[in-house]
Amino acid sequence: MVDLAEIERISNGHGSFAIWRDGDVRDISIIKERSADLHGRVIFIGCNPSGMIPPFKNFHSVHRGGHDSWLADSIGKHPGLRGAYMTDFYKHEYSVQESGVDSSDEAIKRNVPILHEELALFKTDNPVLVAFGDKTYKLLTKLGFTPEYLPHYARRGMKREEFISAVMQLGDKIDQFT
Repeated sequence: MVDLAEIERISNGHGSFAIWRDGDVRDISIIKERSADLHGRVIFIGCNPSGMIPPFKNFHSVHRGGHDSWLADSIGKHPGLRGAYMTDFYKHEYSVQESGVDSSDEAIKRNVPILHEELALFKTDNPVLVAFGDKTYKLLTKLGFTPEYLPHYARRGMKREEFISAVMQLGDKIDQFT
């Protein structure tokens, strides 16, 4: 069973889960209702939150330029991915664009222990880490992780169908080795 209070504390409110209510990506009450379906076998990692976000609202918003509904329609629909933990690497670096993030060695050093603490919460041997976008993929690889890659769902030029297809292919691949 997932300890939601501990996850909220460690992630500073930036952690959430890949589970959405049909028709309303903003309704996070489903996280508590379906807590038995939450897991850390697969962990999605983005670069940074776009702003101050209430607990568990990360990846569950409707905002200009956001595509959280794409996550619900892809990750939230794949049986092996639904319920997975989702977080951002940089916890206190708020920016609507990755280019506005302090990615200095010092910022990395501040955030690595937090990520390790998050991973340890799930007591899962060898969770599959999935990086959203190039910057996060390169960062995790540099830090010694072996992440799977997904294009960022808000990448300029990304089409909804293209992203959903990439998620489904990745989910099927993960299913084969988990």
